[in-house]
Amino acid sequence: MLKVKISRYSVNAILLSWPKQISPSILNEMTQFIRTVQNDKQSIRDIHHAYHEVLIQYKKKIKSFQVLELDLQNTLNNLQKVKSNASSLWTVPALYDEALVPDLPLYLQQKKLRKSELIQLHTAPVYTVYFTGFLPGFLYLGGLDNALALDRKSKPSPLIKKGTVAIGGSQTGVYPQDSPGGWYGIGYTPISFFEAQQETPTWAKTGDLIRFESVDKNEIERIQNGILDGTYSLKSTPYES
Repeated sequence: MLKVKISRYSVNAILLSWPKQISPSILNEMTQFIRTVQNDKQSIRDIHHAYHEVLIQYKKKIKSFQVLELDLQNTLNNLQKVKSNASSLWTVPALYDEALVPDLPLYLQQKKLRKSELIQLHTAPVYTVYFTGFLPGFLYLGGLDNALALDRKSKPSPLIKKGTVAIGGSQTGVYPQDSPGGWYGIGYTPISFFEAQQETPTWAKTGDLIRFESVDKNEIERIQNGILDGTYSLKSTPYES
């Protein structure tokens, strides 16, 4: 088990911090931990997590941090070592075209890459969904090739279009709606990542995997038409690592 720091966050919250990495093994351990403690619905109000941190909010003020710390540490120590499983692998079509993504030429210039190199490097990995944040349906994806990493813009753009596939630091993701943002857009997908009226507004969950597939303009138009007339739906396949 990885070393985890347990600290008081507020009078009714505890923060658990794993090593500062984007790591499938850390995600797996955090997921197991959350599944174990979330059954305590009488005491726990909510649980939030990011890449390497878990925040537990309790319904009442914490009486003894030391006692709770020991209890949480025992829970961590007793986690079962299981192989990480992702229930679904989703293939997301994307068009890498500067006509749709104004950031693309600047991104390629800064990275000194040809567009063909970008496409190859971005579509090769299978990305892990670590958590949802920033906007409803914004999936933070880990697994980006280091050759594509680029710091966020020094000045965020006032508008990034819905469906923009983007890179920020060592992460990639898709903007689920029109929004200001500091990531560099590199592509576009017609797939919606958040539908508020659906029973499950976001189709992917933590632990799922996503692969981007490069398609041309004709295929994008076919998919857009299929979405409009209800004949197209995003498919997933079972995946076991």
